[in-house]
Amino acid sequence: MSTKEELAQWKQDLEYSHRKYKTVKHKIKRAWEYYKGNQWGNTSDGLDALLDQSGYRDHTIDNVVFANLRAIIPRLNFRNPKIFVRPKKKPFRTKEGVFDTFAAAVYVELILNYYYKVLNIKTEARKCLYDAFLSPWGIMELGYCFKTEKMAKKNELLIVNELISEDSPFCLRRDPRDFRQDIEAKDGHLNDCRWIGLRWVRPLEDVKRDPRFSNTTGLKNNFRVKTDFGDAKVVLASPEQYHDDNTIWGRVEGWDIWDKKNHRIYTVVKEYDKFLRNDKEWPLELEGFWPCPPPIFATL
Repeated sequence: MSTKEELAQWKQDLEYSHRKYKTVKHKIKRAWEYYKGNQWGNTSDGLDALLDQSGYRDHTIDNVVFANLRAIIPRLNFRNPKIFVRPKKKPFRTKEGVFDTFAAAVYVELILNYYYKVLNIKTEARKCLYDAFLSPWGIMELGYCFKTEKMAKKNELLIVNELISEDSPFCLRRDPRDFRQDIEAKDGHLNDCRWIGLRWVRPLEDVKRDPRFSNTTGLKNNFRVKTDFGDAKVVLASPEQYHDDNTIWGRVEGWDIWDKKNHRIYTVVKEYDKFLRNDKEWPLELEGFWPCPPPIFATL
């Protein structure tokens, strides 16, 4: 298969996944509105459609979403958790000498508890729990940021996120709206899923300066963010709209695709005819998906 055919195939797979997401999109919006207490109309996402033309609602809604989550989430997300590490093996002898598994377990325990606090995992896990209850899934992304990924020329930041530091692991919640998966997968832990897609929206100049990307010469903005909201309900605009509107920010919307079958990473922009990234292999050889491993991936 040629590169052009491969790109077309991935765009098609993403489009199928977008269509599947649209079938639950309105349910996710409704669940979040109920959580915020908006069950009587006058909401920002079309829940007014539940009312007929006269504004009359023919049934009563008992909104218990907020109360239930406020009771359930604290039980799942411990207040002050502590990680304990116990070795599976007794100390054993190697060519370099005796390897003390008990001492190693103590060191690992200290490191894990340190990173649990520094990486703010508790807060991010709490966000994922809300996502898992109010949408089909909650996604926690794990990764490691090298200096070349955090910085560009003249020490200008490429990634503006306080949870991502140079030469350090990171752990952050991913918006469920920015996640796509193989539509043929049936297992909630992604065991039978061939690929996942993670969405990003960034300024064009940042994308072109990012050393991970190539083939960016002809890349153009394909996503607009409306900045003069007023009373309008629509905050995102397509490239076809508002061509001469100075209240619109131009951005590039792309998808990082992690292919588990071939252990490759692809970066695709829908309106662009080239891969921005077509890596030969994943950063690390791990079972499952490197950015969203199954133990952190929660679904309903």
